Parts: sequence; structure tokens; C-alpha cells
Amino acid sequence: MQTPKLICIDVDGTLLDRKHAVGDRTKTALAAAIEAGHHLALVSGRSPQSLGAIKEELALPLALGTFNGALTMDKTDTIIDQHPIEYSIAQKLLLDLEESELVFFLYTNYRWYAHTHTTWFDKEERLSKSKGTITSLTELEEHLSGEEQPYKLLAMHEDPHYIETKTKLLQKTYGDEINIFTSHPNYIE
Repeated sequence: MQTPKLICIDVDGTLLDRKHAVGDRTKTALAAAIEAGHHLALVSGRSPQSLGAIKEELALPLALGTFNGALTMDKTDTIIDQHPIEYSIAQKLLLDLEESELVFFLYTNYRWYAHTHTTWFDKEERLSKSKGTITSLTELEEHLSGEEQPYKLLAMHEDPHYIETKTKLLQKTYGDEINIFTSHPNYIE
């Protein structure tokens, strides 16, 4: 059997336990894999800041596959590949989301934004270990500077039926331009 050159590790529900922490046994196994010559990557729908916090906690040289593969970085945090959302598409989608009952966040390569402060916002700050910015997302261009680009939109609602209905509508409207999927009964990505 050939030895793997790269081991990709899912974060939520795999690497992290129910308390959203990495157990000591897992930390030891990751360090041993690197010591044995394997390359490791954390892969997730999470942002680079959130995965970077986990990487920092582990103190290991890990590559990162963020935003479900839309932004990948090597173990030195150098970008390997990137697929940002085109600004005009993000802008149209944000306007549609603002007209819905959904709570939503916009993630860029440098930070994340919310249109209003909610319990979803507090939960995201706690779980991602990164500070969000509350601002009008319909004026997105004012917030993006230099190399900052949109990579992910996350929309949430307490009612899974509403999520299902809205996902189908968004897929019908934007499915030819961007990937839209339900990653959890309460989330649209």
C-alpha cells in the first residue's frame, strides 16, 4: 500500500469534539503523522481566520482548504488556489437576502460581515474564534479594500422548511453562476 502524501481533515464533526475542541489524543496523532512525513490540511467551509485559529492552537504546519475549497493555502499560508465570488453576483445575492427572512453573513479572505446583530452572530464569533463586523452589506464595495474579496455567503433561519424553500429559489436564480447548497437544516451556503 502506498503511503499518503496528503491527509485532509474535516473540522466540524470530525476534528473538533462536541465542545468544539481538539482532544489531546487527536493532537498527539496529528503531530505523529507530521513526524512520520505526512502533509496535513484542515478542510472546511470555515474561513481562513477560523481555521487559522485552530492551526495556531495545534502549533502544527498545516495547509488550509477554506470556504469549501474556494480558497486554499499551503502550510506557510501562501495562497495556492482561489475562487472568489464575482462582486456583481455577491451584490445581487445580498440584495435578495436582505428582502428575505434570512439572517446572513458575508465572508471575505480577511474578515466576515453581518447585516445585523443576532444570536447567530454571537454563535459565529464564539465558534469561529474570529470577530465579525456589523454593517450594511448592500454597500459592500465600501467595505472591501485592496485584495479583500467575497468568498462565501452563509444564510440562516430557524425553520428548516423555509431553508429548503429558499435554497431551491436561490438555486433557480443563481445556480448557473455560483454553488448554492444546504449544509445543515438551518444553513444555506
